[in-house]
Amino acid sequence: MKAKYNLVAGERRLLGLSIFLAVLGLAGCQAVGRAILNAHLSADDFYAQAQLKWNSAEYRLVQQDTRDALRKQPKHFGALMLLGDADVQIASISMNNNKPNAPKASGDLPSDFSIKLTQREEADLFDEGMREYRVAAQLQPAQPDPHAHLASAWDRKGDRGRAIAEYREALRLHAPDAPLLHVNIGRLLKQNGDRSGALAEFEEANRLSPDYPPFNRPGFTRDVQRLIDQTR
Repeated sequence: MKAKYNLVAGERRLLGLSIFLAVLGLAGCQAVGRAILNAHLSADDFYAQAQLKWNSAEYRLVQQDTRDALRKQPKHFGALMLLGDADVQIASISMNNNKPNAPKASGDLPSDFSIKLTQREEADLFDEGMREYRVAAQLQPAQPDPHAHLASAWDRKGDRGRAIAEYREALRLHAPDAPLLHVNIGRLLKQNGDRSGALAEFEEANRLSPDYPPFNRPGFTRDVQRLIDQTR
């Protein structure tokens, strides 16, 4: 009986080892296959893949593809911006999930919406995302987008002063979504208790909206007018 038991135990260990090696071999094949594929893809190819994954809310895969793009082309403006967006988005999702009594993510949502990180990891991701925006701003100093995205990141972190400053810099650079940026500045000023400053921003958004599609649509102008009425 003892010999039989040892034989069975040995067979089980052998089976377990075989499964482990098979899995390891499959992972190895996948890694080799990815490496071969990556060697033939350009930075723009990786960036295009990352954009598709952003649209399906696969933010960790966006990080992977944009980092691959930046390994190919370290000064790829679009990849820097999208990597910054993914880093900030993941940190923001985690912050929301870590709030007391935060609702559980619906099973219908992509798995990235259930991400939970430590506070240190969240802070590091925010810092990384903002560093990527700053690098993008240095690459294209006339581009307003890095400043608008920096403003949004500061807003999510709760630093209204820096958020307002970055929104204003984006406006100085002729941001194409100027009405929305004025609304964001107005919202932050109102939260700071500056109702007159907020009202001026909302009125400016209302004044500009006819010249800035798609902000000339009735829904946007109606919402801005509601903000004006609530702030007066």
